[in-house]
Amino acid sequence: SFGAAKAFDTQSVSALTRVFFSFVLVVFYYTKTVFSFTIYICVLRLVWLR
Repeated sequence: SFGAAKAFDTQSVSALTRVFFSFVLVVFYYTKTVFSFTIYICVLRLVWLR
């Protein structure tokens, strides 16, 4: 019983870690994309104003 619970706990922890890392990766990628897009828009506006 205890061994099964321990195995399940390890599996759930690894699954949680995987979900957490994928979430962080998505957030990082999204932030990087938004940041690049913002820089692109700023440069475009600067060029347009000239």
